[in-house]
Amino acid sequence: MTAALGWFEDHGAVTRRGRDGVDQVDSLGVVAALFRQHTSRSMDPQLHTHAVISSKVQDETGKWLALDARFLKFQQRSIGWIYDAALRSELTTRLGVAWEQPASGPVDLVCIPEGVRGVLSKRTGQIDEKLGELLERWMTEHNGDDPQRRTGAREARGAITPGRGRGRARGRRRNLYSRAGQRGHVGTVGPSVWPRSSDRSPFRTIPSGPP
Repeated sequence: MTAALGWFEDHGAVTRRGRDGVDQVDSLGVVAALFRQHTSRSMDPQLHTHAVISSKVQDETGKWLALDARFLKFQQRSIGWIYDAALRSELTTRLGVAWEQPASGPVDLVCIPEGVRGVLSKRTGQIDEKLGELLERWMTEHNGDDPQRRTGAREARGAITPGRGRGRARGRRRNLYSRAGQRGHVGTVGPSVWPRSSDRSPFRTIPSGPP
């Protein structure tokens, strides 16, 4: 998160001043609340962090003004890619894991067998299946016209299985590991790869500039 939010602060954490906000000026940084999660909506293992960024920032005079969020809106994917790259780097440095790039899709951990990956990577299949249903229904109801991309994506996201408690998720994963013939990997794929932080507070203040 330090790398991702730091890049955002360096390139897009700005505010506006003057009549109709004509002057775009730098801010002193952003304030964000971070929420770490360990599973996807389908309860597959997926370490990620949600950042809720305050809509207020300070200019160089200390005055609180509205964040000009246009950069944030258009660069969300870029910020996500920086987060993913930094996370892979940290895991490699701290735990010595290796990565491989498949023909399509995200980078995978080499230490996780392919059979386990398939069992615990259902979300993409669920989204593709739901999008197919939505596309077919839309074209039937709109004389063959293609829907807007955001329309299908929004409806598909809402159709995924809601989350469960962490304890139930761990039990479910152990059952799936066994079914995949990887009983011996239960202890190495979970908690050792994603160590629990000793700092449980989800709130961080992101400083501006170098320390």
